[in-house]
Amino acid sequence: MSSQPDINAVIEKAQEEEKRWNWLAAAKLYEQELQSETLAGSSAAELWEKTGFCYSRASQQAKKLEDFKNLREQAVEAYRRAAKTFDKEGSLQSPSRTAQCKAIAEYLHSWLVSDPAEKRKMLDKCLEFGNESLKAYENAGDKLGYGKMCNDQLLCLLDRLQVASDSQEMKSIAQEGIDCADKGTAVLSKLGDKKELLRAHFLASLQSWYAHGCLENREELMNRSLNYSEKALKLLMEVDDPYYAAMSNWAAAFSRLLFTEKVESALSYAEEMLRQGNSVRDNYLKGVASYVLAFATNWMILKEENPDKRKQGHEKIVQHAEDAIRHLKLVAQDFFIAEIYLFYTETYSSLAREVAITPKEKRFLLEKAVEIGRIGLKHAISSGSLDATGSTLHALSKALHFYSNLETGKEEKTKLLEEALTHRNEYVDIVRTAFPSNDWILGVGKSYEGLIKADLTRIETDNIKKTSL
Repeated sequence: MSSQPDINAVIEKAQEEEKRWNWLAAAKLYEQELQSETLAGSSAAELWEKTGFCYSRASQQAKKLEDFKNLREQAVEAYRRAAKTFDKEGSLQSPSRTAQCKAIAEYLHSWLVSDPAEKRKMLDKCLEFGNESLKAYENAGDKLGYGKMCNDQLLCLLDRLQVASDSQEMKSIAQEGIDCADKGTAVLSKLGDKKELLRAHFLASLQSWYAHGCLENREELMNRSLNYSEKALKLLMEVDDPYYAAMSNWAAAFSRLLFTEKVESALSYAEEMLRQGNSVRDNYLKGVASYVLAFATNWMILKEENPDKRKQGHEKIVQHAEDAIRHLKLVAQDFFIAEIYLFYTETYSSLAREVAITPKEKRFLLEKAVEIGRIGLKHAISSGSLDATGSTLHALSKALHFYSNLETGKEEKTKLLEEALTHRNEYVDIVRTAFPSNDWILGVGKSYEGLIKADLTRIETDNIKKTSL
């Protein structure tokens, strides 16, 4: 049996490892102390909770996907052990802490699930436990615990929104996220925990950003995203945490990119997010930062008239996309991988149209665009995200259509156009399912559909088929 001084010494050593972002070493030290019979009740439960947190962070530093999965599973198990230990304790805080640990375990486990339907069920279970925890915190009068649980709930709601099955579900989840953010920020703004308030602000900003595409009060959501981002950046000056700095810069980049004309500032925030992600060796943060960099660079190219600068921008997007995919594969993030493939595919299509001179160069680049688009579509389907799938279908259909223009043989040209039309129709179906009130993106889809059909009509000799087109 370890003595209390020995336990304290090991815990202090673990805390030092945390400060150096050595999460696996910290987790193992905490786990070592949990073998001691000295720890029991809430002390043991809190240490299991801490162990789960460290294993979770360690999983995002893994250099192999298999290591990520193993460490993530250890994090899930640690949180489940924490939940059981809190439950056995039977104190006033037990119901809230038990449900919270169960919710976090479900959330962490959802990253390991490849089937979208199973992921939905797991995230719904997370939300169920989260609501149970919130009610228990409210009954106990624990405002800080309530605010922290709101933040945990927001993370789950963001992931749940990604796998929503239709527009109604998207609206419901988005509104639930807005309501949860309001409750969390209202409580935490009256307390002294600046770190947790910072977390609430950047999560509320991101929640508003994603809700902007689902709900009708878009101007209000735009202002919410910007305002919460500003609050996060201001509070960040008082909080020393590279993880929260990265997330705050993500929110800042997104809100400025979509809701202002300050695209250059969005790029700067994305670069800072990447710097912070690199400092803590976190694959998720590095991957998302690279995705945001590609996103921002793409928007800058849209306004750039200088052909040389456009070419440089396209080359940067390719690099950012490859970086994002490399990092995000290590944390099994099909949603963001699929989202980056939109820019990855479209960039090769743009290089073929704007930069390539010879037919051979154009063919090579468009073949690459089609190849990349097909890979991206696999990730999109695996993610279960309507948004990611629609984006990837759009880019792939365009690449196939452009590629068909290089083909002179009727059979191969028809084959490419028919595949382009199939994916364009799938895109239109997704828009009608997920964004039925967005006439603009539906119009874009129908316009491209018409262009493909026109090309098919020109090469079709069968009058019946030509009429149907």
